[in-house]
Amino acid sequence: MKPIGLKTYRQLLSETGRYAGRLEGYRPYRADHEPPERAVTERRAKILYHRSLAAEAERTAEIRSLLKQQGISIKATPASWDEVGHWIINHIEGSREPGSSRYAPYIRDRVGDPPPRQVDGESTTEIRPLWRSVAFDLSLLLGRHMIEALPKGRWIRDGEQPGRAGSVLATPHVMHEGQPDVHQPFATVSGFMRHALALRLRVVQEQGLRLGDGLRWVAEAAQTDFKLPTAEEGFIEELGELAEEFGSLPSDQDIAILLEQHGLKELPTLPPELSRLVAGPRR
Repeated sequence: MKPIGLKTYRQLLSETGRYAGRLEGYRPYRADHEPPERAVTERRAKILYHRSLAAEAERTAEIRSLLKQQGISIKATPASWDEVGHWIINHIEGSREPGSSRYAPYIRDRVGDPPPRQVDGESTTEIRPLWRSVAFDLSLLLGRHMIEALPKGRWIRDGEQPGRAGSVLATPHVMHEGQPDVHQPFATVSGFMRHALALRLRVVQEQGLRLGDGLRWVAEAAQTDFKLPTAEEGFIEELGELAEEFGSLPSDQDIAILLEQHGLKELPTLPPELSRLVAGPRR
């Protein structure tokens, strides 16, 4: 069961506001689960992660069809995704649902009065519920294109990364085996859509972002040979940072928690500078 109070994609599509835009022929995602970024427990995050990926084939086919109707034959290239970004800027709508204009957008380096919360009834921070489905579909397609661009690319849940055990973030990431960083197609698309909405409503004046940059960063990463740290190396690095900050090792209880976060059952062999602290004062 989903947590009480969180709307599912099906419920989000019960729009009450009056909208001008139409996405003719598009069949939105009507699943009975909340968006993956709304997970509130680790268990729920695992469920939403797998449910999101289970819909990949269906939803990427649907968004390809919509883009084709809009004259865009999407390809796994930055330029093609830039074209999708221009389409989004010209068509995205802000939400007109009750309560959607509670917040003003954050604009870096803005001076003077705060930006408006709405423009002609459209929220400047929250996109129309129908576009939440479009964002979901585009995120899955961008993630698939990222995977195809990496020699050893694959989906990964946030909680599967070293040091991220227990994470409640359910949006699927993309990782390249042997590299320490992950790529976040869901965050890339949602962040771009918020920026696109502000552009369309003239809350900001300069585009600044390109949707194709997500693939450009992947292309750069594919050319770099990283060595992913082992669980032991990650634990020792974090332990060293704590020791440097506080001048001593954490308590046995804190070390046990740190070990669990890195997926370790026992203390690995420590370098001399940390071993000397074992016999010293503890926090």
